[in-house]
Amino acid sequence: MGIDVAIARGLDIVVLDDSLRVVFGPASLRLVDLPDLIRRTEPNVIAIDSPPAWGLSGKSRPIERQLQALGISIFPTPAAEFARDLHRWMETGFDVFKVAGDLGYPLHTAGASFARSAIEVFPHASAVVLRGTLAPVGVAKYVWRRSVLEAAGVACSEMRTTDHLDAALAAYTGLSFLRGDFCVVGTPGEAVLVLPIGTMPIRRYMRDREAATGRRSRLHAAWQVPLGETPHTCGCGCGGAARRRYLPGHDAKHKSRLLAEMRAGSGPAADELQRLGWVRIPPAANSLLR
Repeated sequence: MGIDVAIARGLDIVVLDDSLRVVFGPASLRLVDLPDLIRRTEPNVIAIDSPPAWGLSGKSRPIERQLQALGISIFPTPAAEFARDLHRWMETGFDVFKVAGDLGYPLHTAGASFARSAIEVFPHASAVVLRGTLAPVGVAKYVWRRSVLEAAGVACSEMRTTDHLDAALAAYTGLSFLRGDFCVVGTPGEAVLVLPIGTMPIRRYMRDREAATGRRSRLHAAWQVPLGETPHTCGCGCGGAARRRYLPGHDAKHKSRLLAEMRAGSGPAADELQRLGWVRIPPAANSLLR
C-alpha cells in the first residue's frame, strides 16, 4: 500500500500486488477511513510519503541532508520547535503512521525488511533512483514520473494526477522493500527513508539529457557546444554540456538553489557556497548548519 499525504485533499492511495497489478485505487480517502481499508486489503507493507515524526534537532534531519547531497531536493523536516505553518501537513502523516502502528505495522527504522511494516518513502527520490537521473528540463512532473512507473512495469492508465503516481511510486518502493532490494538514508534506529535500489548511490544525480518523450529538452536543443571545443558538464547539476563552468544563466540558478538549501539547514550547501566564493559564513554560524 502506497499513501500520498495531504491536508486538504486527504490521502491518495494505491495498492499493488506482487505482479505490480493495481488491486486498489487510485483513490482518495479520509484519514478516518484508512483503518477499514487496511483491514480489508491487509497489505504486507504500508509505504507513506511523509516523515513519521518531527526531527530530533535543528531545521532538518540527516535524511534530508543525505538526499540533498545526492542532488535530490526534499522539503526539510525540522524539530518541533522550528515547525511552522508550512510544515503542518506533516502532522497528517504522523497520524497515518500512528494508524498503521495501531493496526500492527510498526515503523521500520533499521535492519532487514519484514512484512507488516510501515516505511517512510519519498516518491520523487524513488523516481530518481529508479531512472538513475533527475528529470529533464521542461518535462512535466506528471509525465516524467509516469514514464518511470511504466518502465518499471506498473500500468498507469487510471492514474490521473501526480498524487496518484506518487502513491503508486510509494507502493512500488514498498514491494522493493519486501524483496530486500532496497537501501536507506537517515539514522538507523531513529529515522530512515527507504529507496527502491539495492545499493546506496555515492555520486550526485545529474539531470537527464533526454526528455521522457524521446525529444531533447528545449535547453539542450538550444545550447550546443561548437565543434572543436571540448565540453564538460554544467556545474549546476543539470547534466548539460557547457563550454565554461555553467550554461548561460545556470550559475544564478545554482546559487539560488544552494542558498535555499543552506537556509533550510544544509551544511553541504553552505560548504559549496563558500567553495565557490559566493558567500562567506563565519565559523560560529557555520557550526549551526548540519
